[in-house]
Amino acid sequence: MTQGSGILVSFIIPVYKVEDVIGQCLASLHAPGLDESRYELIFVNDGTPDGSMTPVRELAGKHDNVIIAEQENAGVSSARNHGLELARGCFVTFLDADDHIDPRVLEEVLGELEANPDTDILHLDIMTEDGRENYAFSDRFKDGTAYSQGDFKGYLRCTSCGNFYRAAALREAGIRFDESLTNAEDSIFYAECLTAFRVFRFLDRPFYFVRRREGSASRVYTPLLVRKTLNAADRASGLKKTAATQFRKDVFNTLLYSLLCSAATLAVKAGMTARQFGELGIKRYLPVDYGSLDTTARIKAFALNSDLTLFYTITRLQGK
Repeated sequence: MTQGSGILVSFIIPVYKVEDVIGQCLASLHAPGLDESRYELIFVNDGTPDGSMTPVRELAGKHDNVIIAEQENAGVSSARNHGLELARGCFVTFLDADDHIDPRVLEEVLGELEANPDTDILHLDIMTEDGRENYAFSDRFKDGTAYSQGDFKGYLRCTSCGNFYRAAALREAGIRFDESLTNAEDSIFYAECLTAFRVFRFLDRPFYFVRRREGSASRVYTPLLVRKTLNAADRASGLKKTAATQFRKDVFNTLLYSLLCSAATLAVKAGMTARQFGELGIKRYLPVDYGSLDTTARIKAFALNSDLTLFYTITRLQGK
């Protein structure tokens, strides 16, 4: 990543098989009165075989802040890492091409980052299509306050999107997306940032809007998807074991617990039995610690540590 260009924010947007939905994403990236010289849009064509790039190239013909990068299909992590190498902004953020943002809020985001250049991560509201908020924080974190690691016990995001990251901090910590993972790579990335960075801020504004697509990789429930989630659990478990600080250990313990719960939920949706779930080798991750979890999670973690069938039954009941 190179800075010094005067660009404040770099958006990194992988493109792969989104021909039918990318239009809303593109329409959300410019707005009347928004100074396009302050941010750049890096679209990484991940070898898409359809017409997804056609409207992107049309957008590039109309706006000077659009950059197009090409690569053979290698997955979203590779595409994001490619974008990171090209980014010139002081901050970077990630946008999936089937999602969109509110450009009216972007103006406020740019002002917030300019006023607080020491921010390592700026968090905004992530909304679903039905109006629910993912990873809500307004009851814990307030606008205009700088928070440190000590304020984050129990709070974790399992996405890299909806956040702005200081590019120099990413570079100094050597943080990139793990290209060996094909599920939950966002979770690992965010947790690594949380444990490496120092200054965190929040802006309680609906900014990032998630589209749920039937047939997308995250919506097809198979035992293979469960195993892919457990690959991320392997990574989280390893990072937990080698953690140099208690905070880092707590973060990766919380993430490990979250990934195991996610794996169980996916297994239920894939029609697996408790026995089949246990045969995936779940016990190698246990025990998970209780200290970093809230009261409800502690109960479920107790079941996870002591009786996988009970844990799986609770997961199945929670899904109804």
